[in-house]
Amino acid sequence: MHLANVIRNRFGEDILIDDRSNLTIGKRLLTAKTIGIPFILVAGRNIIDVRPKFELFDMYNDNDNNPLNAKQGRLMTQADVLDHLNIHLKQFRLNITD
Repeated sequence: MHLANVIRNRFGEDILIDDRSNLTIGKRLLTAKTIGIPFILVAGRNIIDVRPKFELFDMYNDNDNNPLNAKQGRLMTQADVLDHLNIHLKQFRLNITD
């Protein structure tokens, strides 16, 4: 939850937390891609490491990223995740002018 708050505060983005434990990670990734979520963070077993790591699935910038194959997420620290989002979120922002 801490990283979700950091992302919301830093980037002003909405966060969707999928805590449906009755679905596999593959089905949750497929649902997220289907509804157009560009970045998926998974807090898996690496979250309890000394330097916690998240799996980042960049659904539109990684050409090899298959949402059904959970092994293709990239392990990143919180700082790495924030750096990646800082670079890649720009393409999803709407430029509304008067």
